[in-house]
Amino acid sequence: MKRQYALLDKPAVAPNSLRRQRLACRVILAARSHRFQRQCRVGAGWATGRRAASPGIALTIGQLAAFGNPIASQEPLAADRGDCGEGGLFQARRRPRRRACIAIVRAPARAAKEPTVQIHPLASVSPNARLGRNVLIGPFAIVEDDVAIGDDCELAAHAIVKSGVSLGANNRIFEHAVIGGLPQHLRVPEHCGRVVIGDGNVIRESVTIHRPLDAHHYTTIGNNCLLMVSSHVAHDCRLGDNVIVANNVMLAGHVTVNDRAYVSGAVGVHQFCRIGTLAMVGGQAHVTRDIPPFVTVDGVSTAIAGLNRVGLKRAGYSPEAIAQIKAAYRLIYRSGLPWTKVLDYLAVDFPSGPAAKFREFFVGGTRGFVPARRAPSGATLLLHDEAEDGESQVQSKVG
Repeated sequence: MKRQYALLDKPAVAPNSLRRQRLACRVILAARSHRFQRQCRVGAGWATGRRAASPGIALTIGQLAAFGNPIASQEPLAADRGDCGEGGLFQARRRPRRRACIAIVRAPARAAKEPTVQIHPLASVSPNARLGRNVLIGPFAIVEDDVAIGDDCELAAHAIVKSGVSLGANNRIFEHAVIGGLPQHLRVPEHCGRVVIGDGNVIRESVTIHRPLDAHHYTTIGNNCLLMVSSHVAHDCRLGDNVIVANNVMLAGHVTVNDRAYVSGAVGVHQFCRIGTLAMVGGQAHVTRDIPPFVTVDGVSTAIAGLNRVGLKRAGYSPEAIAQIKAAYRLIYRSGLPWTKVLDYLAVDFPSGPAAKFREFFVGGTRGFVPARRAPSGATLLLHDEAEDGESQVQSKVG
């Protein structure tokens, strides 16, 4: 195979007293099928004409000229004659084998986890439903049309979210819960209202929440509420924030439960009744009147047993605020004054602060109020609604 060598000169290195001058050259070998490079160096150590210790090919200037190299026929440079000697020996050495090296590549910064929606293959989700990010829907769950589910919500197996429901973020719906069912009423309209649920709620197994009767009304649940197993929230109910509804509680239509109220197990609440802020209702109570804020209701007698002091402390009320609430409570349930006088004294003595919520609650009542268990003999607070006359009046019975 005919080979051709080309000798390429590089600029001479500046003289150095500590080492001998050298001229570095590169020999490029060109062949028919492939090309490869071999490095060539001219040095004082090779001027003797002997073959180098390392394996290679020793070529003189005359041998290079025999291959037809035009550069090889020239005389060595004056600066190199002392190094190369008369023979002008060049050492063409095979290129050393490359050592294996490890490339250290900085890993790219980990990207944020992309939001995904996980729907079990056995779940039934309407294509018209609006799902947020990181929504998890378990097997046999059903999501109907006209449903909006916020971010980070979780629907367990067999959970059902019917049409007309809006869920906020970070809600957990457990097995067999049904949200958005039609109201239990003899005259259900063709178009009902919507169920609106806030953020961070926990709705446990077999809970039922119904839509309102009027298309322009809402059944609402606030934020961070807990609805325990088999509790029922009927049409047009309104629940505030941080409300706890225990097992088997039945809230009839148009019931209002204010913030931080606690309704114990198996409590039945009549239509249009209200439960005040931080009120605690004992188990199996039959609530047919409004329960004022900050009080505790006995489950057996359904009468007010006192203030919910534990709940007030946990809610962060100061000792001064608790003392103010206690003074207003004694005025209402211990003084024995007529109801009209009680309202006047509340307006004068407690115009602001937490105790002012008592008067606000009483003014908006329509069903009367739960009496105190230790009230003066024969004293009750009752608000009658005379629908026939079209007007309401407040009566006070003092024995």
